[in-house]
Amino acid sequence: MRWISSLLLYAWELSKRHPGLVFVLIGVAGEGVELIAKICFRHRSEKFDSLLDRIGFAFWALVVLGLVMEFNEAAKTDRDFSTMTVLAAQIGTTNAQLVASNLVNKAIIEQVRSNNNVLAMQLDDSIKARLEIEMSLLPRTLKNRDESIERLKAYAGTKFIVFCAPSADKECRDLAISISFVLTESSWVFIPKDFAIN
Repeated sequence: MRWISSLLLYAWELSKRHPGLVFVLIGVAGEGVELIAKICFRHRSEKFDSLLDRIGFAFWALVVLGLVMEFNEAAKTDRDFSTMTVLAAQIGTTNAQLVASNLVNKAIIEQVRSNNNVLAMQLDDSIKARLEIEMSLLPRTLKNRDESIERLKAYAGTKFIVFCAPSADKECRDLAISISFVLTESSWVFIPKDFAIN
C-alpha cells in the first residue's frame, strides 16, 4: 500500500512539472486502445470505424499537444542549462580570481610580517640605545660603599676636605656628601672649611 501511495505522489509531482508528458502518455495509451479495438474487431461497421477514427484522432491530437508542450519544456530546460553553464563559468572565473587574490593577500601578509620583524628589531635597538643614554644621564654615585669603607680603614686618621663650588648642581653636592660619608665611616678626619660641605 505504501509503495502505491509513493507512486501516486511521484506521478502527481511529475504531472505538475511535465503536463505535456502526461498528455503524451494518455494519447499513446488511447491510440493503443484504438489499435487493440481494430485488431480484436475485424468485422466492424462504418459507424464503429468512424468512431474509432475520431477517438484515434483525439488521442493523436493529445500526443501532438503533449509533444509541443514538452518541446517548450525542453527549450526552457536548455535555456536554464545554458544559463547555469554561464553562471558556472562565471563562478569558475570568480573562484580563480579569489584564489589569485588570496595568493596576493598571503604575499602581502608575509611582507607585513617581515616588516613587523624588522620594525621590532629596530624598536629593540632603539630601546637599548635609549636605556644606555638614560643610564649615562643617571646621577653619579659611589658604588660598593661597604667595600670602599673596609679598604679605606687601612688609612684611618687621614685628614680630608670635601667641597663643591657654590654654583654646583645637586648631583655634585650629593656625590660630595657620599664621599664625605664613606671617608668618615673609614675613620678619616674631616677638616671643615668655609666652602666645605658638612
